[in-house]
Amino acid sequence: NRALLAGGTAAAGGTHGAAAGRRRGCRGWGGEGDSSEEEDEQEREDRLAQKGYAAAKAAILQCCRGGGKPSGELYTERDAHLYRLPDEDVRSEYGWYTEVYLDDETPPSVRGMAEMTLIRLGE
Repeated sequence: NRALLAGGTAAAGGTHGAAAGRRRGCRGWGGEGDSSEEEDEQEREDRLAQKGYAAAKAAILQCCRGGGKPSGELYTERDAHLYRLPDEDVRSEYGWYTEVYLDDETPPSVRGMAEMTLIRLGE
């Protein structure tokens, strides 16, 4: 569970989710007749969302673990990238935040952040 608290995530570079199929080069992922340009654009958008999300998530976790309070702007940035992730990656992140929230070893500040994130994702 220490990996969870360190910010480990499928969306941050794992091979889970819808984007993983595109990263592995699956053809026809978006349906029959999709052009390579469209796939490449979607792959690029997914990669940018994942990169931005991972950076904002890491900054929030670092701040929470250090006893600080992340700014509203940082949460907004994380959420903007989170909502751009493929649906399967969002589900994976929901699972990650649930594990962090339920883990007895999670510091209170991180648990609070995870709880609020779960509430937002559930909306």
